[in-house]
Amino acid sequence: MEAFEDKSIKAIITNIGGEDSIRTLPYIDFDIIKNNPKIFLGFSDTTVSHLCCYKAGLTSFYGTSLFVGFAENVAMFPYEEESIRNTFFNIEPVGKIKEASGWTSERIEWEDEKTISIKRQYKPKTPWRFIQGNGIVEGKLLGGCCTVLDWLKDTPIWVKPEDWKDKIMFFETSEEMPHPDYVKRTLRNYAASGILHNINGLIVGRPYNNKYWKEYNEAILQVMKEQALQNLPIITGMDFGHSSPSFILPYGVNAQINMNDKSFSVLESGVV
Repeated sequence: MEAFEDKSIKAIITNIGGEDSIRTLPYIDFDIIKNNPKIFLGFSDTTVSHLCCYKAGLTSFYGTSLFVGFAENVAMFPYEEESIRNTFFNIEPVGKIKEASGWTSERIEWEDEKTISIKRQYKPKTPWRFIQGNGIVEGKLLGGCCTVLDWLKDTPIWVKPEDWKDKIMFFETSEEMPHPDYVKRTLRNYAASGILHNINGLIVGRPYNNKYWKEYNEAILQVMKEQALQNLPIITGMDFGHSSPSFILPYGVNAQINMNDKSFSVLESGVV
């Protein structure tokens, strides 16, 4: 709240994720956020903070954090740097998002000074998977880390099923690498509450270490078949979330899934 209220601060970049953001809810002043619009950037646990911004009417940005992205060993990944420049230093629509040339979930301990000059190793590119759906759909972006979204149910910032109408949902799993059954049960909950039947499309981040990617896809397709939602456009294995590098997703900004040319685009600027 101090950072939002301070007129000299233009952007708030989270250090990392964690598990404590939900504890800040009693201290959130939504009017302060609303009356002091600025960039808020982070991912994972800060899904909580993003939904606070969303409730206040502010576009925030689901993307890398200070320790994970900006403090990358040797240099920031060019893919992330390009996303930051396109998102924050450009008033034009962000446009079509490219796939990263490779990815990593390698962990190198930060506190060891002997490793700060060692680059994390890229794994070969794994293409985004357009697993179902046809045509072109648009919708405003809304989502976060699926485990954190689960914590927020029945809190003042939980997004009600009817408010997901015509949205493109994005979600991703954490470094805890939940079992595919967890993803299946979460999606069944979204179906039972009406969320899945309200959205226009679904995009899913690459899992940490790319573990369970095939099983996650199978779980997603199973739930969609159960709900007669086989025409809902879905992309999985995308470059956001807990693998690096990642692109930035602006909350509440119009985006497009194009199943014809297998592309994803952000159709507006998030900073104007």
